[in-house]
Amino acid sequence: MKSHKIEIRVRWGDVDNAGIIYHPNVFHYFEIGIEEFFRAIGLAYPEAVRYGIAMPRVEVKANFLAPLKFDDLLELETRVEEIKEKSIKFGFEVKREKSTVITGHIIVVTVDPKKWKAIPVPRELTDRLR
Repeated sequence: MKSHKIEIRVRWGDVDNAGIIYHPNVFHYFEIGIEEFFRAIGLAYPEAVRYGIAMPRVEVKANFLAPLKFDDLLELETRVEEIKEKSIKFGFEVKREKSTVITGHIIVVTVDPKKWKAIPVPRELTDRLR
């Protein structure tokens, strides 16, 4: 399945008093990765609503293999790991100087935004993500 890479620099506002990334900020990086992934396939992320869906997060996970510090330049790879009937799993790998420092994933469920019930991933979206 498709993947997309971007660079992200750890900003001062992303770190704690010890100068190490405050862990919830990694999930923000993952969200940036998803947004840029969608842009790379020609679909601005908010346009997903044109498929008549919302995509709430039902699972987020990060494995921290090394600390990230202020001003580190990172490469974030976002990929589609799995598409099920009503969900999409995005995988992430964060590298610093070619060494993997974080891995993780986010699972989204496609839902009808009016009824807030899970519905199948639209075929057109599935085709664009593969």
